[in-house]
Amino acid sequence: IVPENNTEGSKPVINTVLDESTMVYDVITGTAVFSIAGAELALDTTKDDEYVALVNAQGAETKCTVDFSDLQNVKAHLEAALPAGEYTLKVYTRSGLGDQFGVTVATRKVMVA
Repeated sequence: IVPENNTEGSKPVINTVLDESTMVYDVITGTAVFSIAGAELALDTTKDDEYVALVNAQGAETKCTVDFSDLQNVKAHLEAALPAGEYTLKVYTRSGLGDQFGVTVATRKVMVA
């Protein structure tokens, strides 16, 4: 194995989104906690530009509260329920690489019930 410096920044990926109250994938219910599983997630919640948000069809972004974050899993919830419909879930992160790297975004389509 040859060590290699990461000079490109992160490439976060969302594999699954699970509503922890209903145990249904890709559906977020009200203000229930949902789990985002993937790779290179690791948000730094002390940074204003690293967060989880839901974006509606008109492009309006609603930030979520992050309860837990590591490289493979993020737990978050909404402070107030959103109208039902299709949204794009976005995770803005540097994947723990630090301020010298830019924020990258992982996305996934989800339904809000």
